Amino acid sequence: MIDKNKIYYMLGLRMFYDEQGWEQPNYEKDFQIPMTEELSKNIDETIEFLEELNANNFILVIEILDELIEKTQSHKLICAIKRIGKEKNIDEKWLNHEIELLSQMLQHKI
Repeated sequence: MIDKNKIYYMLGLRMFYDEQGWEQPNYEKDFQIPMTEELSKNIDETIEFLEELNANNFILVIEILDELIEKTQSHKLICAIKRIGKEKNIDEKWLNHEIELLSQMLQHKI
């Protein structure tokens, strides 16, 4: 089961640094790795969680998608991200580019 409180805490901290225009110290240790660990626990729960996020937090999660997809190898997650991104009115060109990179990464792993 993913720990939503832990994820929201990490997203809030990440958003704080972004709003201040600061680089997050220990980004990999304090955001990238623990966020990937939490979101890779259960793909279905992760998809439900992504659906709950506002657009700004969704974009922050996109920052770690390459690590998340590499760890989970989930085509289902890629499809869900594309759908959710459209629902949240994320720039379609940017989102499609990110999805294409993730899809290519998965194809090379298989």
